[in-house]
Amino acid sequence: MAHSRVLSIEPFEAALRENTPLTSIGEPKALTEYLNQLSLKGDMVLEELKRVTTERDDYKKKLEEAQKATKAALDEVAQLKAEKESKEKASDANESVAKSEEKSTRADTAVTTASPKKSAEHQGDSEEFFSYDSEIPRLESELKEKQEEIESMKTQMESLKRELAVARESTEGMVHNLESATRELTELRDFKDKQDTELEKLKSSKQGELDDLKAKLEKSEEMASKTSAEIEKLKSDLTERTEEIKKLQAQASPSPAAGKDADLTAKLEKMEQMKEANEKRLSVLQGLVDSLRSQLKESEEAMTKLKADAEQKKENNLQLQNVVDFLDTNLESNVTWQLTKEQIIGGKQANFDELRESLAPSSSATEAQQEPTETAKPAANPPSAAGSSKKKNKKKKKGGAGGAKGGEEASKATEADRDPSPSAEPASAQLTAKVAELEESIDTLKKQLDEKDAAIDRLSSKLKGEEDLKEEIESLRDDLLHIGQEHVESKDKVKVLTAEKQALEGSIAKLEKELTDLRTNIASHASQSADSEKAHNDLKEEYENIKIKLTTLETELSAAQQLAATRFKDITDLRETLQKLQPELKKLRAESSELKSTKDSLTSKTNELRTLESKHDDLRAELKTLKSTVSEREKEVKTLNNKIKQETDSRLRAEEKLTVAQSDLRYSESKKQEATEAKEKVTSELSKTQGELKTARARLRESESQASQINKELQGLREEIQLKTAQHASAQSLMNSMRDQAAELGMQMKEARERCESLEEELADAHRLLSERTREGETMRRLLNDIESRTDAKVRDFKERMEAAIEERDRAEDEASAQGRRRARELEDLKSKLREAERALRSADQDKEELEQTQKDWKRRRDQLEAESEKTTQELVDLRQAMAGLRDSLDESEKQVRDLEKEKAELRRSVEETNSRLEKMRKSNKLLPDEGRFGHTAQSSRSSIDSGSRRTITSPIAKEHSPSTRSGTPTGVGAGSIDYIYLKNVLLQFLEQKDKNYQKQLIPVLGMLLHFDRVGLLIPSLTMPSYILTDRSNADVPIILQFIRELADYEKALHEVEATEESLLATLSFPDSTPKRGSVYTALVIPPATAEQPNPLPVGMALFFYNYSTWRSAPGIYLEDLYVQPSARGNGYGFKLLKYLAAKVLEVNGRRLEWSVLKWNEPSIKFYEQVGAKAMDEWTKMMMEGPALNKLAEGI
Repeated sequence: MAHSRVLSIEPFEAALRENTPLTSIGEPKALTEYLNQLSLKGDMVLEELKRVTTERDDYKKKLEEAQKATKAALDEVAQLKAEKESKEKASDANESVAKSEEKSTRADTAVTTASPKKSAEHQGDSEEFFSYDSEIPRLESELKEKQEEIESMKTQMESLKRELAVARESTEGMVHNLESATRELTELRDFKDKQDTELEKLKSSKQGELDDLKAKLEKSEEMASKTSAEIEKLKSDLTERTEEIKKLQAQASPSPAAGKDADLTAKLEKMEQMKEANEKRLSVLQGLVDSLRSQLKESEEAMTKLKADAEQKKENNLQLQNVVDFLDTNLESNVTWQLTKEQIIGGKQANFDELRESLAPSSSATEAQQEPTETAKPAANPPSAAGSSKKKNKKKKKGGAGGAKGGEEASKATEADRDPSPSAEPASAQLTAKVAELEESIDTLKKQLDEKDAAIDRLSSKLKGEEDLKEEIESLRDDLLHIGQEHVESKDKVKVLTAEKQALEGSIAKLEKELTDLRTNIASHASQSADSEKAHNDLKEEYENIKIKLTTLETELSAAQQLAATRFKDITDLRETLQKLQPELKKLRAESSELKSTKDSLTSKTNELRTLESKHDDLRAELKTLKSTVSEREKEVKTLNNKIKQETDSRLRAEEKLTVAQSDLRYSESKKQEATEAKEKVTSELSKTQGELKTARARLRESESQASQINKELQGLREEIQLKTAQHASAQSLMNSMRDQAAELGMQMKEARERCESLEEELADAHRLLSERTREGETMRRLLNDIESRTDAKVRDFKERMEAAIEERDRAEDEASAQGRRRARELEDLKSKLREAERALRSADQDKEELEQTQKDWKRRRDQLEAESEKTTQELVDLRQAMAGLRDSLDESEKQVRDLEKEKAELRRSVEETNSRLEKMRKSNKLLPDEGRFGHTAQSSRSSIDSGSRRTITSPIAKEHSPSTRSGTPTGVGAGSIDYIYLKNVLLQFLEQKDKNYQKQLIPVLGMLLHFDRVGLLIPSLTMPSYILTDRSNADVPIILQFIRELADYEKALHEVEATEESLLATLSFPDSTPKRGSVYTALVIPPATAEQPNPLPVGMALFFYNYSTWRSAPGIYLEDLYVQPSARGNGYGFKLLKYLAAKVLEVNGRRLEWSVLKWNEPSIKFYEQVGAKAMDEWTKMMMEGPALNKLAEGI
């Protein structure tokens, strides 16, 4: 069915390729795209027609706009010129206005004459598109007129440029002046800011000093109050001590012993002396407190005086500043005053006599000047009054900005200036009086400064004295504390004196020690007083330095204030000049901006005129070409219309064929992809089956080799049996008691022979089955090769068809592009094509309907093809099922081979058992050492852990395959089943290794795999080693922690171990304790005891816990850690631990033993695979810990 469908689809796809750009049936999107492209082409044709017509209209509009713009530009230029000339000169302005009016009238007439022509031209254009021949001479005349206008505009532009250059030069000069003025202003402002910051710093420093002085005064007052309180306490203590001493004297007077009385009296005298010394100290302290109080009062009075002096200084400074400002304003032109002022600011001595002399002649000169002016020119007073009024205004501004600096002197000066005819003599007299007053005020200020410096020295000395007093008070407090302690001790001593003499002697010794301590303290206090004197001298020096700094700062302040006043005047003058200049600057900026805008507009209009000229030339050339092309195209249109109709019909047919071919190609490609996927799947399955066949063949070869070896061994055994039967016949006379056993052995041998014969027959059957399977595999290969060859042939055919279709599609596209270009050229200037395009659209709609019907047909065919593909998939499923059946049959054959191998192994064991029994019968008690050697050698080749495991590991008892296995002891897990792949690998390693030590390590593994323990059970061994596998107690927690750390170090994650002995004790479960939550257990491996190590330590562990499988509904074990120390590896300990865990799983009726391995740990992975474990590649291990776990658990 599939082949017939492919054959029916092929011709349809071929038609699609030929007629459409489509390649297969399975591409409905491509078909819809192709149809959309056809419709889009019609739309493009219409859009191009519309575009041509709109461009024509746009050109007409642009011409009209350009004409209007030129007219507007001419008007603006005329107006600008008229305005400029009117500003310069009135007469020139009138002439320029007349000329501009004449020019404007001419331009207006030219524009008006041009406008009807242009309107007529537009009308002609709108009526007839191809009527430019009649308008060419008219356009040439207009161009000449425009050129003349452009030349006139150029002359106007040159004149405007010259005027702009002049305006620019003037504005640049003004800008430079403004920049210099602004720079000076910024410099003055910066200087003023610096002076303000310095003044603020000085104020803050002085304020800080005042605050420090206040704080010191407060501290001294607090210390005085504390000392007075301590003195009162000391007085009360003294009174108490005196009363106690009196009591002690009264108690000591009636004592019987005379010697004791003498001692007591001596001690009492000493106590009285101490009391007197304490009283002296108290009196000294009282005097110090009184002196401190008096000093505090004096310091408070000095502080109040200093505050008053500071306020007076401020007032005096303000008055002086007002005077200086007044002098600066009135004596600006006087050079001597400026020099004296600079000398005062620099801290030098100034000659006031020179200043007086400079002031005196100036007054006489003014008198001499005023007399002729009064007689000759009495009308000279008004300008002086105007000047005085200007000065007055300046002073008012200064007073408003600086704030009350002028004072009374400024008001007097203004009154003097207001009078129109004042005399010069009283003015000079006033100046001299003021200078004298200023000198006197300066002297008084100096005196006040000296007095204040002296007061500050006194205060500093008092403060230093207060600090010394504080230190002395602190030392006295320490002394008082010591005295109080001594008094307490003396009380105790006085009480004890009445009872014991020895206690009194000890107390006396203590008192002597305390006296020495007091002396040392006094000496230390003396040294401290010397240090305090040094500190006092240092403070004095610092105070003198601060004084000098103060004087310099005051001079700097006065100079800075004077400079600020002068600079303020300069700033006010500059502000006035700025206010005058700003309106002129604004006017100039506005004129420059207007000129720039006119210049820009003129440049833009000239550029537009140039573009219009170029367009005019282009239009002329296009008109000529259009006339020639129109005549030719009208002829071609008639011939092409017929051709287009034919080509459209043929093209529609070709497009339908192309769509069909493209859909066929897409369908074939989808089929091809499905075939390739099926091929890949089949090839993967083939590779798997081939691998399985190879493994099966290798196993068959191994089984054949093993069968040959078994046959050889059977022949040797037969020969040995014959020899042994002869020996048995000769030994019958000697061993009558063993005849029954010999008969049993003969019966067993017969059974073994029968079994061997049956095994040989089964082997032959297995060989036949394998040969049949190999033949079936070869037939499957042939079938697959045939399928591959067919698919390759189909793919080649499809490729050839694809290439042909692509070529045809390219050709069709080229033809379509050529036809489109032709159509675009033909439809540029033809209105008749619009109607044909509408007809074509209608036909396209009909074609769309037909195509929709064809799409429905294709959908039906696609459904049929999908049904056929489902059938093919079912056939593939059947093939896969057949393959699965073949695999199952191969698995069954492999199982049969394994069963045969198991039976061979059981036969081998039975033969070994018969050999051992024969040797027992043959040898007597003398040969027991030899038998022990045989047992030892046999035991050395097996795992010694198995004997120990029988104590702990219990599993279901294996089936007895022969009657010789009479012992009912349970065997280990997996006794009946052997992993032959692992056994083969171990045997190959054993045979390939030349190192005997390594071979010795492999012997126990071979012993475990071949289950040599059955022979060991029959032969009692005296020196057989035993390994112990046990669940240990909590005493082994340190060893478990050691193993965990060693395993983490091997896995390169020792830094991640957080386990401790306490945490393991809290979480692990042991047999001798109640199980913890989670129930985690450990099994430890202990090597056999030797003479060197009678109490061996564990060498390995398995840490595990129980889990559950929901799918199997059975429990299991998860092995968390399996570890054997490197020194103990190669002895089968790991294998035994796994066997132990397998037995534990079976004890619980479990179904699964699980664990995790790192991917890079390849040796462990190989070992687990050899044991029979499988990797769970489809599962990924997930884990959550730390903050993620805490976050998830929140809100429950």
